[in-house]
Amino acid sequence: MLSPSSRFTACVLHLAILVAQIKDSTAAALPETTVRQITDTGCCFAKNCEDWALQSDGRTVHGTCWDKIDQRHWYEVRSALDLTQCVTNRFGILAPSSPGGFDMSCRDCTLSGTVLSCQCSTPQTSAVQTSLDLNGFVTDDQGRLRCFNYQAPIISRRAVALSDLE
Repeated sequence: MLSPSSRFTACVLHLAILVAQIKDSTAAALPETTVRQITDTGCCFAKNCEDWALQSDGRTVHGTCWDKIDQRHWYEVRSALDLTQCVTNRFGILAPSSPGGFDMSCRDCTLSGTVLSCQCSTPQTSAVQTSLDLNGFVTDDQGRLRCFNYQAPIISRRAVALSDLE
C-alpha cells in the first residue's frame, strides 16, 4: 500500500499527464488556466477520520473524525463537506479548486475510499469518467472536514474519554 505522500505524488503526476494530453489534442480550444500548488499542512483527512461517505446528492461527504482534547479525551465530530466548494470540472477532469462547482457539469458521482469518481462533460464529448483523490486536499481541522477556506458544518459532536473505549 502506498503512503499518503506517495499517493498524492502519483495523483499529481497522473493529473499532469492528463492535462498535457488534453492540451496536445485541444490546445486551441483551451483558455489559459492558472494551476496553483496545493500546500495544506493538515493534509490527508483519512488518517484521522474513521468513516466517510458520499451522500445520495452526489456532492456532500459526511465524515466522522476525531478532535483530541488531551491524552485521554477526544471529541467524535461528524461533519458534512459540500464538495461544490472545493472540486471543479476542468474540461472533463475533476480538480481541486475553490470555488468548485463540479456539480453543474458532472453526474453519477461515487466515492470509493477517498477517490471521487463522476461522469463529467467536456467541450468535445457529452461525458467522460474522471476521478480525484480527495485525500490530497481535504483535511481534518479539529475533527471537521475542510477544503481550502471552507470548513464543513458540524452535524454532531460527542465527548469520548479513553475509559469509554476500554
